[in-house]
This record gives sequence, structure tokens and C-alpha cells, in this order.
Amino acid sequence: VASDEAVTGWTTTQNGTEKFDFDNTPITTDISLYPIIKSVKWAYFDTNGGSKIAPEYFTAGGVIEKPTDPTKTGYSFAGWYTANTEDATEYNFASNHDDDVTLYARWNGNTVNYKVVYMTQNANDSNYSFLTSVNKTGKAGETTAVTDDAPENLTDEQKEDLLKGFKAQDI
Repeated sequence: VASDEAVTGWTTTQNGTEKFDFDNTPITTDISLYPIIKSVKWAYFDTNGGSKIAPEYFTAGGVIEKPTDPTKTGYSFAGWYTANTEDATEYNFASNHDDDVTLYARWNGNTVNYKVVYMTQNANDSNYSFLTSVNKTGKAGETTAVTDDAPENLTDEQKEDLLKGFKAQDI
């Protein structure tokens, strides 16, 4: 099967087009089945870090079947878009499509809990000692600064050097 073709069903006659009904046709003896091969277009789904979605074929001028929504820890799925940009339009699965297409998942960051642990390097060796920890919340994917909650016994310069910012999803 070529890259622009797919097996769209099975038939009992060579070069046939009538699909064999596996659900309603009892098989009581050996039978020969032949693939129904059609020229197709492909829809690819870029989940932007979410769970994988297999490519899907469709016939030119046909519609793309909406796949099961992908999942991504810390995020809510916000739909499939025509480009991987902020100004892209949401894809309409009821519309006809004539060419191969890649659709891009968009995500909304959920509020997540995380903990910032402050450690201090021991002056007499290469180990570190626990200083304190702070429980925080933030939106997944957004940068947050934690210097406001730095331990009181640090100088302003130490507080500034502790952590300039990070993404909550990276923790």
C-alpha cells in the first residue's frame, strides 16, 4: 500500500468494493478476503506534549473524524487548531477537507500545587542542608517567581539568587 493509500475494508471478490460485514455474516467455511484499497489523505495530530493520537485517513473531499481528546498532566484539552500559533482558528470537524492536514492540540494550564525547597550549601563540605520549604500553587506552564517567600534569614542578594523563575510544569 502506497503512502497515499489505505486499506478501507475487506471484500470477498478481487478488486471488489462491497465491504464484507464481519458483524452480521457468519463464517462457517474457509473464505478468501481481499483488501479494499483507496486513495486517501491523512490527518496528523500534534498533541503538543499530550498523549499520542494515531494519524487518521480520509477520502479527499471527506471529513476528518474527531479523535478522542488527548490528555496531558496539569492541563485541560482546549481543542484542535489549524496551526501551532495563538491566532490559529479552531478546526471544524464537520467541514470537508481535500488535502493532508496536521492539527495541533491547544491546552489550558490547570492550577497545580508544588513545593519549593530551600537548601543551603554547607561551608565545610560539598553537601547541602535543608533550610525550609514553602507550599505554592500556580498555573501549569506559566512562569512564577518564589523570591517573595524566601526564608527571612537570607540576605536580599541570596534571595534574588535563589530562584529567578521557573515553570510550574517543570517541577
